[in-house]
Amino acid sequence: MKPVMQTLFGPEDGDCFRACLASIFDRDIETVPHFCRKGNEPWSTDTQAWLAHEYGLGLLSTMPIEAIEGLPKDSFIATLFTLPCHHLIIGRSPRGISHSVVGLSGKIIHDPHPDNLGLVEVQTWEFFVKL
Repeated sequence: MKPVMQTLFGPEDGDCFRACLASIFDRDIETVPHFCRKGNEPWSTDTQAWLAHEYGLGLLSTMPIEAIEGLPKDSFIATLFTLPCHHLIIGRSPRGISHSVVGLSGKIIHDPHPDNLGLVEVQTWEFFVKL
């Protein structure tokens, strides 16, 4: 994983998601499509197609384990965090907009925004799965 900073900012054209993918896959940001650009809906479909083509992977979304009431500590989701697994964490930034950061075993290890403030609320974790 090589930390890559986002180059575009704001709720409509920010490229934090692209910077996170570039970071996890050790790529230059320009080599990753800007899936979240305004007007590119549904961007999740394009993301899945790109990941499948480039890496044979897909993204699997889950709520944070704290939000899943009654989740056993030995569930498959909970045990993912015992492994050295890079993943995406998506939530609300201190700037009040949706934001993506890189996680490792459930903890933020890279915020692609220059203020490096992370998230104030986690909404989903995104794991890469082999297709």
